[in-house]
Amino acid sequence: MTHTAMNSLLKLLKTKKVVQSRLPKDYRTLLRTPHRTCASFITIEGGQMWYHGIKQCLQHYFSDVKPSLESLWIDISMDGLSLHRSGPTQLWPILMRLCEVQEAPIFVVAIFCGSSKPQNAEQYLRQFVTEINELQSNGIVLQGVTHQVKLRAIIADSPARALIKGVVSFNGCHGCLKCTDIPVHDTATKRMYFAGVGIEKRTDAKFRAQEYPQHCKKPTPLIDILYFDIIADVIIADRLHLIDLGVMRKLLNGWIKGKFTKGPHHTKWTSRQCDIISEFLLHIKLPSEIHRSPRSLQYIKFWKGTEFRTFLHYASVVVLKEILPETAYNHFLLLFCATTFLSTTVILEPFMDLAEFQATFIIFSMFTTKLPDSDH
Repeated sequence: MTHTAMNSLLKLLKTKKVVQSRLPKDYRTLLRTPHRTCASFITIEGGQMWYHGIKQCLQHYFSDVKPSLESLWIDISMDGLSLHRSGPTQLWPILMRLCEVQEAPIFVVAIFCGSSKPQNAEQYLRQFVTEINELQSNGIVLQGVTHQVKLRAIIADSPARALIKGVVSFNGCHGCLKCTDIPVHDTATKRMYFAGVGIEKRTDAKFRAQEYPQHCKKPTPLIDILYFDIIADVIIADRLHLIDLGVMRKLLNGWIKGKFTKGPHHTKWTSRQCDIISEFLLHIKLPSEIHRSPRSLQYIKFWKGTEFRTFLHYASVVVLKEILPETAYNHFLLLFCATTFLSTTVILEPFMDLAEFQATFIIFSMFTTKLPDSDH
């Protein structure tokens, strides 16, 4: 019931003598809405922070639902989003997911609001770090039973990972979060790429011992989290940004605008070819599980990540066969096969090693003209 409708109902009921003295005039009195709601906001560098808490979220959800698990594994996600295009205001929420409770919603643990991203990771994360340590040490009481709370992973995109870990950005010389490889500049394509194989991996112990001075820029409170590996437990498998909004978008824009000057992808589509692809996309019959169909190529700058994913998995191998040169099409098939293999573990697990090589080969070739040997 909306608040406006509730006020109208209260006004109507107040005319009845039976209930006249029992009801308030306003919905806020009836619902006991607090007069002051800003007490939980604190000012930190760059904006304001509202911290609701992991414990509060869990207790509220399990007040009516009985937990079926002794241990509650949680994932934490952090990201930034703009409220509108007419100003710099943005939100940086801290979200939580119960890993083994599929019916549970996504919980809002905290929200930062400011004109830019949080300027101080210590102020942004300290309340979360303190609470997760307390819960992992003492557990949480839900309906009279104590349950363990364990942090499985922290999930964030590349800018957010650099912020919360206090490291250089992904496009920096020492920006790799998993190994110590330094990128190489390819003069032909004017791009940076990681060429190393078998490079020394970063470890939690060396990160905490500050043995990566060129990688770490600022201290991070994440190292204070109990039972947490800051290298392995901060996930970087971000398919949306790496493949859909990364490789697939780069390929399509490159083919449409002729941005690839060398290598197997060197081609530029004519307006007639773009019309053929757009016509195909508008009339393609997709599985019912696909809720967003790709739009015409003239709107490609507005495409969402799911549209690039749908194009890669369903439309690409059919429509590109008649559009791309044979060399470029066969090279694209490596990406298609690799992403197909890596998209499921049900029937394709034996092909994981092959898929890893194929994905590495095609992405590597987009940034350099010196391709690795693909014969094996």
